[in-house]
Amino acid sequence: MDYVEKLIVDALQQMAVKAQQDGCSTTEWTRRVKQAIVDVGRKLCWLTAANGCESDEGSEWLYDVVWYQLDQSKHMTDVPLVAESEWGQGDAAKADFEKLLVARAKYRVMVFESLGMPAVCAQMQQMHL
Repeated sequence: MDYVEKLIVDALQQMAVKAQQDGCSTTEWTRRVKQAIVDVGRKLCWLTAANGCESDEGSEWLYDVVWYQLDQSKHMTDVPLVAESEWGQGDAAKADFEKLLVARAKYRVMVFESLGMPAVCAQMQQMHL
């Protein structure tokens, strides 16, 4: 795992502990997941886009979360990260995962709900991982 991946995993793990303690709704979990990824991107000096979060763009752009860079003319020059999250099971999570497959970003993050490790394995198998 590289430095950026570690920052993302650590941020999501810390967020999950706090969200469980707070008894968050699914909507709030989604917002906190996106905000955690946005915060890592901003810490690394990337511009960010994510709906419902304190991000540079303030709304989604193709994916739930995007880190990006603009040149002086405001043209997008790099998209190092795209992320999707899905709390539904089956086809909804698979569809979001498949969106990540076409991205050219170095980091492609998928966050989904599961009821334990057997369910994680089953979901990943359904996504053909």
